Amino acid sequence: MRGMLTVFGNEWTGFLRSDRSVFTIYAILVLVWSIVLASNMNLLALDANILWWVFFSVVVSSNFANTTFVSERLTGSLEIVLTCGLSRMAILLGKIAYVIFMSVVLGLLCYAFGILWALIAGEDAVLMLQTMNLAQLILVYLSACFMNACCGAWLSVHLTNPRLSHFANLLVLGLVVGGHAVISTLTPLSAWVLPGVLCAAGVLFLLLAARGFAGEKVVQPFTV
Repeated sequence: MRGMLTVFGNEWTGFLRSDRSVFTIYAILVLVWSIVLASNMNLLALDANILWWVFFSVVVSSNFANTTFVSERLTGSLEIVLTCGLSRMAILLGKIAYVIFMSVVLGLLCYAFGILWALIAGEDAVLMLQTMNLAQLILVYLSACFMNACCGAWLSVHLTNPRLSHFANLLVLGLVVGGHAVISTLTPLSAWVLPGVLCAAGVLFLLLAARGFAGEKVVQPFTV
């Protein structure tokens, strides 16, 4: 646990020391996406609103996964981290926890701004919040962040081209969400099925990523 927290703290410190342009880019991303969410916050577009928010998670998670996993392999710094006395599992879990944390923070901030813009536009706040079922909505987003972070870790071990990781992560999430949407049109599904499937997929990718991190392959550089 201490090793995991050490890795998490190191990633967080590195983010705080990032160039100002990094914060500007994420601020613009959050504001622009929140406007998209606000435009779908009505009774007729709630399903689309959930999908837009879920796919925001993969955009953010992929960016941070590339920073914490891919860039360190490209620069060779991951190999240094692996020889600093921390277990590989602690490094993996610390980095995954960091990716999830940043995805959740930016995602909640984005949705909060979306609600604000919708209220400013004159939407019925009480009806909107009652209809959204925030508990279910947040659980879907959290489970998507978990799966994206674990999938990003696994992809960082197996993909030889870092440019493909964003698309691969998006494809995996799209297959899960799309499959759920198709099945739900054929038979009624509980509202908790999607987050359950996302969490199960996340656990699978976590186990696969842990297996990859247990070998030497994780320190091999990407071919650019």
